[in-house]
Amino acid sequence: MEIWKKWIPIAGLPPHFLIDNILSNTEALFVTLKNPHDKKNITMSFEGSLYSNRITKKDDFFKKINDLKKKNGPSFYNDWSVFRIENSSYLQWLKKESYGVYERDDEYRMNHFIILGSNLVFELLIPGEPKFLIKASE
Repeated sequence: MEIWKKWIPIAGLPPHFLIDNILSNTEALFVTLKNPHDKKNITMSFEGSLYSNRITKKDDFFKKINDLKKKNGPSFYNDWSVFRIENSSYLQWLKKESYGVYERDDEYRMNHFIILGSNLVFELLIPGEPKFLIKASE
């Protein structure tokens, strides 16, 4: 069974935000988050390998959110929006689809992160953790 853990990577990260932009190139993936209550943008930078990602409209993710609220209490999702997933079914799927290439956890230390924006749900399977840049909106 999946275990969702609140992930608090930096101080000052707001509990809720809009996923404003997702940009990917051959070297990195960048996700820009907007806080509707101030003029700061937060850019998450995922450098290096990106094994897999998926984007879902938030409206199509309500069953999962309701299941999490039942399991963890109503404030679980209301208080936070960035999670690290343990025992990930998404990661298990990728391992199976790759014919076991990623089974060697000592070589492929993948993390499953979920960002629950007010508009989208963005999931990533990546090695390591993202870097953050917080700046005032232009």
